[in-house]
Amino acid sequence: ALQLIERGQFPGIDSPVNPYLKRFRLPPPWGDDVTLMQLLPHTSGTTGGGSAQGAHEAMASPSTVDDLEFLIGKENLVRPPGELSLYANIAVALEGTLIEDISGSSLAEYMQANIFDPLGMRDSLLHHHLELPENLVTPVGYFPNGDAQAVLRCFPCRSGR
Repeated sequence: ALQLIERGQFPGIDSPVNPYLKRFRLPPPWGDDVTLMQLLPHTSGTTGGGSAQGAHEAMASPSTVDDLEFLIGKENLVRPPGELSLYANIAVALEGTLIEDISGSSLAEYMQANIFDPLGMRDSLLHHHLELPENLVTPVGYFPNGDAQAVLRCFPCRSGR
């Protein structure tokens, strides 16, 4: 998102995002006031409770613009922006939607062309498919005694866990 500011495609970190969202708008009463600076540290007023996505409804991952429109329209912004920092994946998804709407590329395409390729990150990607990508690294968790254990990967969780 900050690259878009550097390139003059978004006016600044304290600018409202609604004028740059093309596929939907954040609703009243506070939607027009939400800025990029409030989305980044999770002070935008979006809900943080409920599911892992920060929604009160179950939601697929990755989320679509239709999912966001439904959830934000239904749950609305629950507090004025800037009032409270509360993590919500909805805010992160809104940042991705903003990048897509401004750049005209999917978030995965944007990240590949503007982050991963320039940095030589040949094995990095945003993966939005049910099939596991090739060369997927198995995450490892460490116990206090130093023992390591592979972390169960659930991509996406089909078992409901």
